[in-house]
Amino acid sequence: NECSDIHIHTKKYMAVIKEPLVLECPVSFCSNDPPNVSWCKLHKTLCEPLHGGSGLTMGWKVTEKDSAIYLLNFNSMTLDDVGYYRCSLDTNKFIVAPYISVNISGKS
Repeated sequence: NECSDIHIHTKKYMAVIKEPLVLECPVSFCSNDPPNVSWCKLHKTLCEPLHGGSGLTMGWKVTEKDSAIYLLNFNSMTLDDVGYYRCSLDTNKFIVAPYISVNISGKS
C-alpha cells in the first residue's frame, strides 16, 4: 500500500503519576482497513515492541474514511513509563515515526 503514512504532530507529552495518558499515532491509508501499526519503547539503543497488558492498551480510533489514530493508552502512569516511544507502520515499505517523549510533571 504505497499511500500509507504516519503523521506525528505532538512529540512531547507531560504525564502525571497515577493518571491516565494516551499517546496518538495518526495514520493515513488508502484501503478500507487500517494498516499494521505497532508501538515500541526505547531501551538504550533498542526500541522494544510493546504489547497490551500491565495497564497498557492499544487500539484504533477512526477519524475519517482514509485516516485513523492508533492509540497507546496508559491506565495509570508510573515513573517506569517515562521515556521515548515510537509508532511504526508495517506495509510493503516500513515507515517509522519520530520518537515521542513522555515525561512526568508535578508531584504525586
